[in-house]
Amino acid sequence: MPHAVDVTPFTQELFFFADVDDEEIVATDDIDRAKLVVAVRSEVRVRQNAIRFVHARSLAQCKHMVRFGIAILFGALVTSTNVARAPAQARCHVTVSIPQSCRSSSCRQVPRVADGECITQGYLEYTPPGYGDGTPRPLLITLHGRGENGNGNAASISRIVNHGVPELIHRNQWPAVASAREFVVLSPLHTASPGQTCHSAAEIAAFIDYAARAYDIDRSRMYLTGLSCGGIGIWNYLSEHATDSPIAAAVVISGDARGAWAAQGCALGRVPTWTFHGARDASIEHERVPVTALLACMPTPDASLTIYPTAGHDAWTRTYRGREHDVYAWLLQHHR
Repeated sequence: MPHAVDVTPFTQELFFFADVDDEEIVATDDIDRAKLVVAVRSEVRVRQNAIRFVHARSLAQCKHMVRFGIAILFGALVTSTNVARAPAQARCHVTVSIPQSCRSSSCRQVPRVADGECITQGYLEYTPPGYGDGTPRPLLITLHGRGENGNGNAASISRIVNHGVPELIHRNQWPAVASAREFVVLSPLHTASPGQTCHSAAEIAAFIDYAARAYDIDRSRMYLTGLSCGGIGIWNYLSEHATDSPIAAAVVISGDARGAWAAQGCALGRVPTWTFHGARDASIEHERVPVTALLACMPTPDASLTIYPTAGHDAWTRTYRGREHDVYAWLLQHHR
């Protein structure tokens, strides 16, 4: 098997690091003989003798790898001097502009299309009256079902209003109950890919991170809810992040918890969950069995299971209306 090759002589020839007072990046046109002087306010120190490439087949290949690495490093440093001074919050913060004439919830719900920089997936945004006054608001991220999957354009984002909380907002029936009035509601669009019909753990985690940076959010009060494929998405997320999630609680409707239970077991109880399902739904056992097992864990987790005896797959319409179960007040009882 090829052995590790010490490329210290080449690294010493190709670049040097030094401490300087001002911020600058200096390089010659010939990258082979480039000597980079870098400082970004704080000291940058590199142990030149520690740079080695394992499994290099020859010194020539090794030199090529070093040149390639230097080119990447130089590009990254140029980028960092342009943007590192501005906090991430400022770079991605969303400016909300609601017409003064807006007096209903529907005109406060607007689409945001992915921009390739901060916004990695399109979504619907709803901000409550008074948002922007400096008071951090609780965040409710809602995940749609499979029928609302789209390609990310404005037209596909608009389909998110077909069901759930976005539908209530669109129909000017929001807040459904008084306890829901303070939420910032963000509803990301899922673009299906082979093997990933429902929201993935990675995209949910990335969107939570984006939302916390882009909006005036109380990070101790961030919540998830999802219906059908969105409910499955929440279980997908918890199957990987039950023990390190910043989410304070989740309401899951008509999902499938089998994978999450298999992956995390009783650790699922680290995130409080309230699960809803219809008894006449063909997939009822996909949640009843694992959630019942979760409820048997010790110590008893903060988890609940509500089954509507006469409901089919649509267990979300009556749940989100909040008349039988105020899920919004329940969410707000939980803080990180």
